Amino acid sequence: MSNQTMIKSLIIFLLVIFAFVSIIYIIRTPARLNMNDAAKINQKHPVIFLIRHGERCDRSQRACLSEHEGITVNGANKAQQYGDKFSKMFPSYSLYSTDTLRTMQTAAFFREGKQQPFRIYLPVMKTQ
Repeated sequence: MSNQTMIKSLIIFLLVIFAFVSIIYIIRTPARLNMNDAAKINQKHPVIFLIRHGERCDRSQRACLSEHEGITVNGANKAQQYGDKFSKMFPSYSLYSTDTLRTMQTAAFFREGKQQPFRIYLPVMKTQ
């Protein structure tokens, strides 16, 4: 096999791989749901929102809000922004959090202005 033939085969192979990966990326990219759409859905059906904790302090170089197991100041600022928006769009909701510091810190920004605190739940791990 000549060098030119090998180079052509390699280029074709790489193009096929690139096309395959691109198709998978496009197909598997989840649709984004904006808050207005979520509010409309919530008016018709009960909805459960799963909200991930703010930026972890132990995985960032940014300043920590408190202990190293918690969230960063940047994560707290974003959680407060999202919590404010969420509270305005959904005035009545229950709030649950795990018992880790970072999730409780994040949940605190989603409960501001609410009468009752968030509830702590402990996930149950199934053993086989």
